[in-house]
Order: sequence, then C-alpha cells, then structure tokens
Amino acid sequence: MFDVAATVFVAGPCVVIVCIATPVSFVRLVGAGHPWPRSGARLSGVATPSAVMSASADVILETERLRLRLVKEGDADFFLEILNEPAFIRFVADRGVRTRAEALDYIANKIWPSYTEFGFGFYITELKTGGEPVGMCGLVKRETLPDVDIGYSTLRKFWGRGYAFEAAAALMKHGREQLGIPRINGFTASDNVSSIKLLEKLGLRYEKTIQLPGYLSETMMFVEPSFATRGGATSASAGPTPGGL
Repeated sequence: MFDVAATVFVAGPCVVIVCIATPVSFVRLVGAGHPWPRSGARLSGVATPSAVMSASADVILETERLRLRLVKEGDADFFLEILNEPAFIRFVADRGVRTRAEALDYIANKIWPSYTEFGFGFYITELKTGGEPVGMCGLVKRETLPDVDIGYSTLRKFWGRGYAFEAAAALMKHGREQLGIPRINGFTASDNVSSIKLLEKLGLRYEKTIQLPGYLSETMMFVEPSFATRGGATSASAGPTPGGL
C-alpha cells in the first residue's frame, strides 16, 4: 500500500476541485498517509512516477459511491476529454491539450510530480460500481501559496449527482486526519455560482480575492472559519506549479 494522500483550483459546476447524510461517514481510508508538510519528500517506496504507475495498490480512499485512485497513463483519454469541456475552459483555463500525446505529457508534468514532491495530488474519481471515471479530485500545494487547497472537476454528464461534494469532503477529511494538513483552502471563479455554493457546503467561507498564476481572472479564496481574517485583494507571485490544473 502507498502512504499517499490526497487539491486544485476549484471552479465550475464541473470544476474546481455525503449527501446531507454525508457519505464521508462511509469513508474507508486505504493506506496510511504521511504528515504534511513533506518538503522534498517522496512517497514511501516510490522513486519515480513510473514506479507509482506500476503499483497495484493505487486506491487512496473510498466513499459510499466513489473510489479515488492515482492517475495512470491509461487515463490520458479521460484527461483529453475533461480538459476540453467548455466549463473547464471557462472557469479554469484552456490548457491547450488537444491530443492523446499532449494528455500524456500533461499527466507526466502536471499531475505526477505532486505525488513525489508532496505525497498527494490529483486523483481520478471513479464509480465503485463499474469503475467508470466521473471526474478528478485532489489536494494541491501551490508553490506560490503557503497552504494546501481542495479542488475537483466533474464531467458534465455526471453533474447534479453530488459526486464532487462526496469526493471533496472525504479528501479534506483524509487530508486533515491522515496527513496532518492544518489548513485546506478553496478557490473558485467569481462567476462560478455552483462552486461557491459547494465550497460553502464544505464549510469554507470567502476571505479575499487573489490573482493565481496561470489564470486570466482573479480568483475568490475560501478558508475555514477558524482561519478567516478580514480579507482584501492580494496577489500570488508568478509561476505556475506542478500539480495545479
């Protein structure tokens, strides 16, 4: 079993990164996570992304309906689809991924590095019954910000079923309890009403607006109430980070 944990720019009805009775109560954590932060650390027993991909124990956690697992090369077609959905491009960004080869490159350079550097990152969110991918969810540590944030993206055909909330709530619980992450924030576009509601349902509250590297418009920052301060506009320094969508 990997000692991996599990955020990203939270946006769109289909993006970002249980039921009211909360599937979180059904969460089964798979494997023990390392405390965070782990500056320069690598996953236990994992030296390279290829090692991660060859392992059979790739499941990070399970909820009542979903399974969150490591991203593999075989997920290239899924990434090609989700990165080109209109809502993703509108609320996050156009990542310019138009071919399967570019999707593989995106996985290798934007997803896998976070696993080895921080011990967590983005995961495929798939149905426990049948294993069909419905989206992705993860914990992101951005180079330009001090804290981790939660994010997800769901394919449009699966909107309205509560999958994003179910996955995000479980992953935040995993991050706090298994990885020892003290603070998990959320980000969303100011016109992304669905994501604002989801972040609030996760218990986060608006604090301020910032400019994230790699995004054209300013982003609303949501934090846990215990960390909230009187917010104002601020900026993160330049330079996109591996693992951020």
